Amino acid sequence: MPDEWEKTHGLDANNSEDRNKFGKDGYTMLEQYLNGIKQGI
Repeated sequence: MPDEWEKTHGLDANNSEDRNKFGKDGYTMLEQYLNGIKQGI
């Protein structure tokens, strides 16, 4: 994930483990990022 995306979503760009943090929708932050890329294609 780009650092800017992480900052926008309240993540720490220096902590690779926060990709596994769950959002309010039940998806991990990595899943949310990947789903966002897919929608943009």
